[in-house]
Amino acid sequence: MDPAKLSAVLADHANWLTDHATGRAAVLAGVDLSGVKLRKVDLTGANLAGANLTGANIAAATLTAANLSGANLSNADLMGADLSHADLSRATLTNTKLFGANLTGINLTEAKLRRAILTAANLSDANLTDADLAGADLRDAILSGVNLTACKLTGADLTDAVIYPGWHIKSTVEHFT
Repeated sequence: MDPAKLSAVLADHANWLTDHATGRAAVLAGVDLSGVKLRKVDLTGANLAGANLTGANIAAATLTAANLSGANLSNADLMGADLSHADLSRATLTNTKLFGANLTGINLTEAKLRRAILTAANLSDANLTDADLAGADLRDAILSGVNLTACKLTGADLTDAVIYPGWHIKSTVEHFT
């Protein structure tokens, strides 16, 4: 997407966040945003379904309740981002950095998170049904109330992850599917 057009969409979205009557929610569904820098941008409620965000820098951004279903976020930097209650179903997050991210209530159904870095991320009440977290780093992650139905965790590191307040895992998962 043309940088000037993206800036206009982001400005309209910022106005919409302040006053729904004066702005417009960002609709970037299916748009190629690979390598884009959106650090600390507030995209609450934005539609990025099917967008290509490969290698994007979205660290410390706010994507609360955003629609990123089917989006490609491979190799993206989302460290410290707030994705609470966002929809990332069927999204690809291979090798994505989510260190310290707020993923509370996120929908990651059928998402691909192979080798994703989720160290110290808060995944409380997240839906990981049929998600692939093979080789993911979940050290010190908060997994309280997470739905892990049919989740693939082969080779994932869950050292010191909290699955219930006061319960900690002290090893990696070798053959758990």
